[in-house]
Amino acid sequence: MEDARRATYYRLAPQNRRLGLYAMAGLVALGAMSLWRSCVGPNPLPGVKIVVPALWTFALLGLLPLHWRLCVDERGVWRRRFLFWDLWSWDYFARGRLRYGPRDRSIMDPSRQWGRRVLSLANLAAADREQAWNQIADVWHPAEPPMPESLEFRYGEFLRRNPVRLDSEGIRVGKPGTHVRYTWQEVESLDLARLRHDRPDFQELTLRLPDRVVKVHRVPMFGFITENWKDVEADVLAPFLLEHVPGDRQRVRAVFDAPRTRHEYKWQMEAARERTNNAWSCLVGMGICIALGLALYEAIGSDGVFRFLALMCPFGIRFGAMYSQEKQLLSQLEAGGEPVDEFAASASE
Repeated sequence: MEDARRATYYRLAPQNRRLGLYAMAGLVALGAMSLWRSCVGPNPLPGVKIVVPALWTFALLGLLPLHWRLCVDERGVWRRRFLFWDLWSWDYFARGRLRYGPRDRSIMDPSRQWGRRVLSLANLAAADREQAWNQIADVWHPAEPPMPESLEFRYGEFLRRNPVRLDSEGIRVGKPGTHVRYTWQEVESLDLARLRHDRPDFQELTLRLPDRVVKVHRVPMFGFITENWKDVEADVLAPFLLEHVPGDRQRVRAVFDAPRTRHEYKWQMEAARERTNNAWSCLVGMGICIALGLALYEAIGSDGVFRFLALMCPFGIRFGAMYSQEKQLLSQLEAGGEPVDEFAASASE
């Protein structure tokens, strides 16, 4: 593929680079305090010859956010990881073999190894993220999955998954022999929450039936995405339902796109506030745990306080990053303001 585009380099967002520096400084300080306690303190720490080098070695991991780069050039998208560059060739994008990833502005190649199959732009600054995504979108036009005649999947808790079958006749919920059938005209509403309006998948899907609610969703937990359904992909399930559920009972909302209606704006604000409050609660909870741990170690006179701080440090940094990101998204949404027209773009809902 011939392309004369110039190479464009991107770094992590400034707040993410600062977190790497904070982690590095904190671990170096813990190692220094451990070494000082061992050398001049009244009670030398046991195992200091192992603890201090380990802390300072982990501190070097804080350089990774400063070292990380993303490059877009005539060959494709390069991602620097550790000492090597990982290439996502334009040929991959042009063939349509890639799919949307589980996070916003992310792409997934199921054929790659587990640790290399997702290309995410989520940690870039907002302007860089959109610029890099537009460069990719000029080449990548994901193919729509074929629409099957019927779908079967299971949803719910791990040990209590309910089977569901969808076909042109309607919906069947439950196991054969005890199942309940509904026609498409009996569906009361279909609510879809997507990351972006132009994505075919969803983050949360709620199908309201006369006597029950079928709800499937993706939940981010500690950097991973968990799903409460199996046996069908999100980018197949959502289009199938949108094709069969009556249009006046559909409502589609996007998490990160600019709100099109007042209803969508209010929903985005509520969701953003909830995520921000949850991240703040995690951060405060971590601070309380650290304070209680320090008080306990001081009360019993234990020498493991530095190991305890080293153990808590990664969790505190992670929760701090979550809160910083969610707070920034909430501020951007508040700055955008509420749409004037309640019924604008109502066709999408």
